[in-house]
Amino acid sequence: MKKIFIISFFLFLSLTNTAQIKFEKGYFIKNNKEKVECLIKNIGWRYTPTQIDYKLASDTEIKTMKLTNIVEFGIYDDSKFIKRTVDIDRSSSDVDVFDEDRNPNFKTETIFLKLLLKGDINLYQYTNKDLFRFFYEKKATKEIKQLVYKQYYGYKYVDGNPVRGGVKTNNGFRQQIINYFDSKCVDTKNVKNLRYSKNDLVPFFKEFNQCSNKDINYITKKNKRRAFNFTVKVGLNNTSVSVLQTAVREFDFFSFDNKPNLKLGFELEHILSFNKNKWSIIFEPTYQSINFQGEQSETFQKNFNYSSVEIAIGVRHYLFLNTNNKFFINGMFVLSYAVNDSSAFLFTEQFIKPEIIHSFPIATGIGYQYSNKIGIELRYYSNRKLFSDFSFLNAKLDNIALVLGYTF
Repeated sequence: MKKIFIISFFLFLSLTNTAQIKFEKGYFIKNNKEKVECLIKNIGWRYTPTQIDYKLASDTEIKTMKLTNIVEFGIYDDSKFIKRTVDIDRSSSDVDVFDEDRNPNFKTETIFLKLLLKGDINLYQYTNKDLFRFFYEKKATKEIKQLVYKQYYGYKYVDGNPVRGGVKTNNGFRQQIINYFDSKCVDTKNVKNLRYSKNDLVPFFKEFNQCSNKDINYITKKNKRRAFNFTVKVGLNNTSVSVLQTAVREFDFFSFDNKPNLKLGFELEHILSFNKNKWSIIFEPTYQSINFQGEQSETFQKNFNYSSVEIAIGVRHYLFLNTNNKFFINGMFVLSYAVNDSSAFLFTEQFIKPEIIHSFPIATGIGYQYSNKIGIELRYYSNRKLFSDFSFLNAKLDNIALVLGYTF
């Protein structure tokens, strides 16, 4: 079964090698102000990129452009990045390296900023693996400034001596908004509850620009995105069980041949917002029952009956063919909880009833979803130990499953 899955996996990779490469209409502007219309590989940049892959036409070769050679690039109706020289505070967000200074440590740098919202006051974002920062720009002045946010260690006094206290936060961006934005369009009470996040700042800037009677332009197209999916699952397992026993020498090893059995369950999926919705977290509880009846005689009997609830938690990566159809790859950790067991073995008048234990296999799967509704997946589970060490039996279960799903 493992060989079948490995062969299928590599066939899957060969078929989907180009499925995730999507070039969309865009442009970039060189340092000499020359604008180049092209097709840009859209990977939904979670972090500010350092280079882009592009083609001058759909049938031409892929080229790479480093951002040091351009001042701006964008994908129409999707995203826009501009190069600007700004003052940025790179104070770490890692609690282990916080300092004791509440004030930002600004340094002048030339960086690329992602335009989130365009209006009377533009909103920008800069992100990398270690930090995220938001910037604003008044059209009247064309000056881009960082919205101040910094976490640091405060001080407290013990016996009159200053010692490091807990983590504090400088939410200076709130005061910036109150001081520098048009007071007619700023509700001070709402500003005091504003968080330093995209989900809070984008709606706030939208309302502010609407109040000031200026046109608003979302750079990212407003496609309705489903954050959660519910899917009913039914699977057909091809299961084999091998047993090694030490109670009777002449029957030390035997196995139950591959046998199909059903599993039923459902899946909850949370689509992550970055990287063009290609990643998700999945939670899948299922129920299965396995029944084997082996050799039967007066002195030798083998019966294996096992029911379990499996709770799988993992991640999924999509490879889009188009808006409605896609391939996917799953990786999951599984808790297999035994709920019913009537397994029993008789060896030359010695009766053994093993103790079933819970197991923690790993599962990997490859699949295809049609029309965002109907899915099919080939899934392989790692071997799992079934019996406790005190039952004179060592049993391992191996299975591969064909899983069908329907998403509501």
